[in-house]
Amino acid sequence: MSLTERDTYSNAGTILLGGVVGAATAGHIINSGTIRQAAGSTASDGIDGSDGAVDLVNSGTIEVAGAAVRSRSYSATIDNSGRLVSTATTAVIAGGSIDTIVNRSGGVIAGSGVAVRMKRGTLTNAGTITGDVLLGMGDYGVSSEPATYFAQGGTIAGNLRFGNGDDQFVSYDDTIGVSGTIDAGEGIDTFVHARGASATVTLGGPLLPSFEREGARATGEGTVLTLRADAPLTSDLLLSGGATIVNTATLTGNILATSAQLLSGPATSTLAGLVNRGDVTGTIGGTLRDFTNEGSISAVAGLRRQTALYLTTDATLTARNTGTIRGETMLSGGDSGAPITPDPRALTLGFTNSGTMSAIQATLQLAASTYLPRETALSLDNQGTVEATGGAGEAVRLSAYRSSSGEASRTIAVTNGGTIRANGGEGVVDTSYPYYLPSYRLPAVALALSGDDDTALTVTNATGGVIEATGARSTALTADGGVFTLVNAGTIRGDAGERIAFTNWYGPEQSYYRAGAIQGSDVGNILTNSGTIIGSIALGDADDRIDSTGRIVGDIFLDDGDDRVMLAGSLSGAIDGGDGIDTVTVTGGTAAAPIAFTQLTDVKQLAVTGGYATIAGVAALRQLDVSGGRLVGPAGSTISAPLITVARGATFGSAGTVNADLAVAGTLSPGASPGEMTVNGNVALVGGATALFEITPSVYDRLVVNGAVSIASGATLQLVTDTPMRAGTSYQLITATGGVNGAFTTVQLPGNQPGVVVQDAGSLRQLAQFAQPTSLAPQVANSVAYVNAALAAAPRCSPRRLPCWTPRE
Repeated sequence: MSLTERDTYSNAGTILLGGVVGAATAGHIINSGTIRQAAGSTASDGIDGSDGAVDLVNSGTIEVAGAAVRSRSYSATIDNSGRLVSTATTAVIAGGSIDTIVNRSGGVIAGSGVAVRMKRGTLTNAGTITGDVLLGMGDYGVSSEPATYFAQGGTIAGNLRFGNGDDQFVSYDDTIGVSGTIDAGEGIDTFVHARGASATVTLGGPLLPSFEREGARATGEGTVLTLRADAPLTSDLLLSGGATIVNTATLTGNILATSAQLLSGPATSTLAGLVNRGDVTGTIGGTLRDFTNEGSISAVAGLRRQTALYLTTDATLTARNTGTIRGETMLSGGDSGAPITPDPRALTLGFTNSGTMSAIQATLQLAASTYLPRETALSLDNQGTVEATGGAGEAVRLSAYRSSSGEASRTIAVTNGGTIRANGGEGVVDTSYPYYLPSYRLPAVALALSGDDDTALTVTNATGGVIEATGARSTALTADGGVFTLVNAGTIRGDAGERIAFTNWYGPEQSYYRAGAIQGSDVGNILTNSGTIIGSIALGDADDRIDSTGRIVGDIFLDDGDDRVMLAGSLSGAIDGGDGIDTVTVTGGTAAAPIAFTQLTDVKQLAVTGGYATIAGVAALRQLDVSGGRLVGPAGSTISAPLITVARGATFGSAGTVNADLAVAGTLSPGASPGEMTVNGNVALVGGATALFEITPSVYDRLVVNGAVSIASGATLQLVTDTPMRAGTSYQLITATGGVNGAFTTVQLPGNQPGVVVQDAGSLRQLAQFAQPTSLAPQVANSVAYVNAALAAAPRCSPRRLPCWTPRE
């Protein structure tokens, strides 16, 4: 009967064959009846896959003079609990690209000389096979394709021969069941200890002849297979099955967890769990759902890529390390886009570390790549140490990308309470193309996150957590993808950052800025800091926000976008706002640990609502409001704005230059105590305002205004000094090219020392007089009163009387 692969044919009766190709030539075939050779007829095949793939479920009898089943070049799947018999040749001939034969308990496969010949695939035997079994043998002789034999309590009355591929003999409960010889052939061949229930297997014993290595397989729900060895092992170890395997052996070699060549289908290709408690020198790799390292894994030294752990998944993979891993660790997940229907399962990669991980360059990587839209989540929880020691090293990288757009969410999240560091500095990469770019430099990065623009990036650095890259040209933390959210209560440490120039043969010299502490995302950044950030911060083109109650030592580059910065802790560095409307708000800081701006560039608004802030360099602002706390400009500073407002209860002062009009309702403290404040603009002291001047024996505060000064009724002049002022000295406190208008209602002098405020059209002075203690004798008191009156009546700053004192340069 001619069928296609999509057809289904069932037989519960009797079919007699006489010299025909076969009862069926393709498709899904269910036989519970009898297919046999007619008496006296020429040889016939029972089932012949000449027209396509064969999927046979046989509980009946197929007995012919030809092959009971022949798959030719198409793949075959045979599930036999009945009889497959050839009276004159091989009973089952499987020549497809990959074939699967299951001979169940009670099943019989019998041939004339040879019972089964298979080019590539798996043969599972729990029944009876009479005749030789040739695996890795095609129509044209020995094959180099891999083949696997499962001994599940069945028997072979004959020999078992493998071809030249990397073959496996999988023995459940270490049963063999082969009456003849076993020849593994060429290739790297593995004897696999298999268990269907929890057990302990001792490795390192004698193997079957011609097998080079051992393996282990765990199946059955809840099964835990423990591997041990009396002596260190020196060859690779293959692991498979759908249960959990625990390794306690010491091994120099690789542990490979894969079932891909054993049975087809996703349900049998993923090991449920692997726990390493041994000491492994080599690589642990494969397809898993769960992995734990409680022992030691050390990559082989000298290799270009020193990989200690490489795990893959198409759905969920959770891994953790409580021991030691020396070498690169890679977790990879994704799909190829075939079939075209999106996988409904979420893709999840998670790693937890409370141990120690180190490598020269790429210590820990989590990478997800999907072709079609799919929920994707990557996570790292580090409470131990992850370190990259070499040049251009990356301690941790998490990346998630997809090839097509869609609504599926993608997240990358890192929680750190331990140490993540890459202190080896930059590295030079040789491209081997000396004509236009012989080499280029790569920075070292402690923690790197990358993804598509809709990938949410999150880092939580807890108290005690450290993320650092302190070598030359390094960055502690980089984020490239969607909106980046950082919550830092620990320490993030890098260098000051720098602008780096680069050239290539087809264009002019260009440059880019490399941040030292944090390189943010172009999609948006939300940084909340209650810890310490040392090194520069560079954010992206979108709207960004920084809220810091902790310590920041380094410059901040906000780039484009409407950005907001709130500072309630301490800062030492400059802020460059870039394009957009940028607002900086100061709510904290102290005189001992101030918000210390070295420069403010392209910042549109500075608001000081509390705390203590200083501007040491140049600040060009569109708006400056001091509504609380104190803002100070040290000597050499230049602060520019159209208008500076100082609210009641707030203090503003400078020992440098202020290019602005001042509207003061709070306290104006010129000189940053003491010193000279130059204002290129007008100064208005409203009612209730205070002008505070500090006076010392060598220098005193002065306000020099290239504009007008207006003093409203209710304003106060307050002088502060630790020592008495020199009686008879006139202190020139205010000069104004536009004149001084109005007068102070209240003058507060230090102690009980008397004095007189002397004001003219362009200046305001304080004349110190002699004190008059009550203990003075009447004659002395009268003399002091006379002198004070004379001082008050004398012309001011007369060279024939008492000169005005100006502070020393």
